[in-house]
Amino acid sequence: MPDPSEAEGRSKIVFWTALDSEREAACSELAAKYNMEAREGAVELVNFPSRSALREELERTQSPPDLALIDTLWQADLVDRKAIIPVEDLMNRVNDMLRVVYKMDTFPRVWLRSVHKGKAWTIPIFAESYALICNTDLLTKKGIQKAPQTWQEVVAAGQKLTDPEKHQWGFVIPLHLSVQELADIWTALLEEQGGLLLDPNTREVAFNSKEGKDALQLMADLIHKHKVSPPHETSGALVAAMMLGTPDDARGMESRHIPFSVASWPKARKRANNLRVDALAVMKTTPEREKPAWKFARWLTEFEALKHLAMSTHYPPVNRVVWMAPDYLQLLKEKKPWMQTYIDQLQTASVSLEAIEYYERVLTALGIRVLEVLQNKRDPGEALDSAAKEVKEILAGKSVGPRQ
Repeated sequence: MPDPSEAEGRSKIVFWTALDSEREAACSELAAKYNMEAREGAVELVNFPSRSALREELERTQSPPDLALIDTLWQADLVDRKAIIPVEDLMNRVNDMLRVVYKMDTFPRVWLRSVHKGKAWTIPIFAESYALICNTDLLTKKGIQKAPQTWQEVVAAGQKLTDPEKHQWGFVIPLHLSVQELADIWTALLEEQGGLLLDPNTREVAFNSKEGKDALQLMADLIHKHKVSPPHETSGALVAAMMLGTPDDARGMESRHIPFSVASWPKARKRANNLRVDALAVMKTTPEREKPAWKFARWLTEFEALKHLAMSTHYPPVNRVVWMAPDYLQLLKEKKPWMQTYIDQLQTASVSLEAIEYYERVLTALGIRVLEVLQNKRDPGEALDSAAKEVKEILAGKSVGPRQ
């Protein structure tokens, strides 16, 4: 994006992101619109090639941007480093009711991801979860007329749909996920089994319970017992009859003209699903830079801007008012009926992580052990007992935990 501030003498608002091409284009359109309308501050969007590249640069830079779109998993560490300003404080300076309005408009479980130690530090912009994407042609050929609703039904359908000779698998958890992403999936399964990461009364580690081991055994059994899922490290082309997939995966099915449906994350004892949130952070710089940055942040998180992002991308709106807008509802009906499943899952997302400080470090420690079980290197009980010791050290401040 060209720098409009140089020609017009306005202050520059540097905005770092790590977005796919679709979301980058939508954000660039909004930045260009703001630059045409605003009198103070001109936005320069800098898009990094990956989340990890953005994270690394945020950690080492001596010249921070004015704004960054961060994974809320990073939030606690950025707060500890005093690298970001709590948006709740900025909202309160404008109007005592502004925070209340933002909180009321945002899906509650999405809003919780922006909160650290009882205070909102960032503003959610994008959210995604995994849902059950089904290749309807493959299911129909096996006489399966309805997407599985429970994990038992996933296994039963997956056994009918698996065909090793065709490299076709009944059910696929995305391959080559990071350890944090694997732990994110397991955490939702833990909650579905009725388990907890921490005991709410004692604040002691509670995930190495029967429920936690059952959740991890389920993931392992899909690969090693039922043999409906490929090993995690599988390479090469494969066909997935059913998969845990994001809205972007659904978009890929659409672009390849593969008939598909999207069903809710399968249920165990109750229904829960994972959730990942990208939120807008105002970086700590100088008062002269923070003022125009906050002005743009408020503009970007107003109804019209958020509706533009929802209308022009394959991501569900984080804002309930956008979801209920007549033109957005019409878009869902005509072009994206499957998106409603992802919107519904914003309301059933796992809340386990909100109970834990430094959940990025905790997820990394957990994910390493989850991967060992999926690779058949450890049994679930031993793996979770080891993870429990590591997480206790992290929560006690005696360890920063492993980094991946």
